[in-house]
Amino acid sequence: METSALAKSTKNSLTYHLCLYLLFDRGKDIESHEMLSQGFTHAFLMTFNGKEDLNAFQIHPNHIEFSKIFSPALQKIVVLGFI
Repeated sequence: METSALAKSTKNSLTYHLCLYLLFDRGKDIESHEMLSQGFTHAFLMTFNGKEDLNAFQIHPNHIEFSKIFSPALQKIVVLGFI
């Protein structure tokens, strides 16, 4: 699946299966200088109520299944957990 199509389907797929997060947003970089973007082209931001919800999300079977499909499309990734 093309990266942009995969990015568009991410929110719907995870929202349908999981309701553990407060906020999910995503976007594509449109103008950052290479020095600032460091080669990243897309961002996904998730905000959780607390560490318990983050932990539950990380081990949820639907998240694990989704990650197996999504991960091969990634060249590199940075993961930040917000509460």
